[in-house]
Amino acid sequence: MAIVQQYRKDTDTTYVYESESYWVPELKQSRSRRKLLGKLDPATGEIIPCGKRGPKKKGPETGEEQVSASEYTKLRGQYEQSQTEATKLRLSLTEMEKELSDLRRQNQRMASTIQKIRGLIAE
Repeated sequence: MAIVQQYRKDTDTTYVYESESYWVPELKQSRSRRKLLGKLDPATGEIIPCGKRGPKKKGPETGEEQVSASEYTKLRGQYEQSQTEATKLRLSLTEMEKELSDLRRQNQRMASTIQKIRGLIAE
């Protein structure tokens, strides 16, 4: 296995591959397989992972900032407040749906009463 670098002019990027040669008996030729390792950083010469493996994940060990305890408490309070408001809104919606159902029943009774009155007037 060998490490191969390939420069692309259009993106001004050098990609680094791991190349493996193998023999194809049917064709009586050698072929190669390449596996992308990453991009070559021109300043440091390090390989930056990319492709299927993706870029390096950020975490506490790579300098990603942690949320402070006070910030967490503040966010937790906002979350609980929004949950309380959502519960109140659900209850309000249930009450409104019940009221709407009652009004529809009342409307149907009035409509049937009007039909009876019109029938009596027509006679």
